[in-house]
Amino acid sequence: MILFLFIGEKDITQQMLNNQEISNELRETLMEKRKEGDISNLDLFKILYQHQSNRANSP
Repeated sequence: MILFLFIGEKDITQQMLNNQEISNELRETLMEKRKEGDISNLDLFKILYQHQSNRANSP
């Protein structure tokens, strides 16, 4: 099971980014940081959640 999580990590990241209504520039930046190991999937999820919350609260 743990091995599966490591193998699918890139796919999970790509799926998380593709399912969000974010700009292509932000998507590319986050994917690049994820590839470089600068952010974890958990950090990525937090960023996307905050982005979604900000969009929901904006007029």
